[in-house]
Amino acid sequence: MSVYPYIGDLSRADAIVLVDLAQRSSCVIEFGVGGSTMLFAQALSSDAAFISIDTSQEWIDRISQRLRELGGMIQVPPVFKLLRAGEPLPQADFVFVDGADEHRRSFALDAWRSLRAGGTMAFHDTRRIGDVANVNALIQHS
Repeated sequence: MSVYPYIGDLSRADAIVLVDLAQRSSCVIEFGVGGSTMLFAQALSSDAAFISIDTSQEWIDRISQRLRELGGMIQVPPVFKLLRAGEPLPQADFVFVDGADEHRRSFALDAWRSLRAGGTMAFHDTRRIGDVANVNALIQHS
């Protein structure tokens, strides 16, 4: 499987998994703009919805510029939003949790309510003990 161009802290294996999940989704919500944003914007079908949330306007601006550089390769430009804890999210098939460490758990718990039945939630960096704890907290909550 070919991988779309991206810049970010994602291995090729990560990118392949994220592209596959995006291609099977009609709505993707991610927390943490970056390489995943570039992948999702290229991999989603043109009728899909894509919301990309971050805590940093600087990062949103940086990734917006990178998407402009990709130009015609973009299928679905993301709707960028700054994180607002507890803000309702639309129903999604796929939620990707990355972003600022101190907000990952609360975002995942909020986004869980928006995940469609049969949907997928994935966490980045789960080799780190704090992220393993976030996954465990979600499992215990649900």
